[in-house]
Amino acid sequence: MIEEAHTLRVRVLLSVQRALWGEISSQLRAVVCSWEDSRVAVDCYFDGEISGDDLESVTRVEAEVTADFPEYTVVARAVRLDFPNALRFPPSMHLVYLRKETIQPKFE
Repeated sequence: MIEEAHTLRVRVLLSVQRALWGEISSQLRAVVCSWEDSRVAVDCYFDGEISGDDLESVTRVEAEVTADFPEYTVVARAVRLDFPNALRFPPSMHLVYLRKETIQPKFE
């Protein structure tokens, strides 16, 4: 059971990371993900107005992760959180990407 959970963790994190290849704009601050039962959630945090191109990138990330996990429901969201507002995530979220900023994220 523990080995299966670890394997799933590795698979999800690598899938999301790979899905981000070529999709990161200068406005993207962070990407976090979580998984539970048959659901994978990916949250993409943007600085400033979320452009149409950024929304398309989030859709492509969702499609790539879905291709890796067809048995799961994959939901990717674009969330606006302007700098210098602190990035705060629940402990169940796992960091996949973080833009260099002077304020570090908090997992609370």
